[in-house]
Amino acid sequence: MNRLAPLALLLATSLPAFAQPAAPEAPRGRPDRAAIFQEIDQNRDGRVTFEEGWARVQTRFVEADANRDGFLTPDEFRNLRPGPRREAATGEHSQRRERRAQARFRGADANSDGRIALEELRPMAEAMFRMMDANADSAVTQDELPRRWPGGRPG
Repeated sequence: MNRLAPLALLLATSLPAFAQPAAPEAPRGRPDRAAIFQEIDQNRDGRVTFEEGWARVQTRFVEADANRDGFLTPDEFRNLRPGPRREAATGEHSQRRERRAQARFRGADANSDGRIALEELRPMAEAMFRMMDANADSAVTQDELPRRWPGGRPG
C-alpha cells in the first residue's frame, strides 16, 4: 500500500488503506496528511479510532465502486489509493508498477474470486490500524503517523 496505507489504509488502505479528492495537496502532489487526518477525525478530538477510520474506508469503497455492484475490480481498487494519478509510465517502470498493483489486489482479495468485497478489506484495515497505534490505546494521533512515505520517501 502506498501513502500512509488506511490510516494509511484508514487515512489509506489502504486499504490498504485512498484517493482524497477534497484534501489539499502538499508539496510534490502528495496529500496533506494533517488535512486528511482532520477529515477522518469525525469528532475532532485529535484521535482517530478504528471506527472513524473504517467509516472512511467504507466511504472510499463506495466512491471507488464505479459500477455499484458492491465489489471492486482491479481497476476500481486502484482508485482507493490516495494522491493524484500519475502520468502513464512506460517500459520497465510501468511493468513494476503494474505488478505491484496486481499484488496489492491479490493480497486484498481474500477469497480469490477476482473481486474485492468491503468486508475483505476489514482484516487488512484492522492490522494497519493496530500497526499505526504505537501506544495501543485504540486511537491513532498525528504523532503516531509514519514520518516517511512507504518506499523511504519523506512524508
